[in-house]
Parts: sequence; C-alpha cells; structure tokens
Amino acid sequence: MFPGMKSPICKAGAILAVALSLAALCIVLPTASRAQTQARRLILKDGSYQSVTKYEIHGERVRYFSAERGEWRKSRNQ
Repeated sequence: MFPGMKSPICKAGAILAVALSLAALCIVLPTASRAQTQARRLILKDGSYQSVTKYEIHGERVRYFSAERGEWRKSRNQ
C-alpha cells in the first residue's frame, strides 16, 4: 500500500461502526419517547383540577395518579 491510503478493511470497519450506531439510535429513540406519558387535567366537580396521567372511577370515588406528586391519590366523585 502507498502511504496515506486506507486499506479496504479499515473502510469496511468504519462503515460497519456507523451502521451499528444508526441501528442503535433507531432502537433506543422510539422506546425513550414512549416512556413519557402526557399529563391531562382531571376536572373535579368543585371546579378545581388535578394534573393526572391515569385515573380510575370506583363507585363514588375517583382514583388518579398525580403527575405533580408522582403518587396515587383518591377523591370523592360528588
């Protein structure tokens, strides 16, 4: 080989590294964006609201996951 010329093996290694990096990004980025859940407003009958990610209605009670506190809370459904 002449000085300054890269061997075909070195080029193939660089191309393989770039391809693997792009494949890893294609796998990691969509799963990371799915982990974030959009907070919604749960409007209560007294006019106040809670920022929630999930909620369930159980009879006269509403159970919701507070986006601000990061814990499940309960409220009366009146």
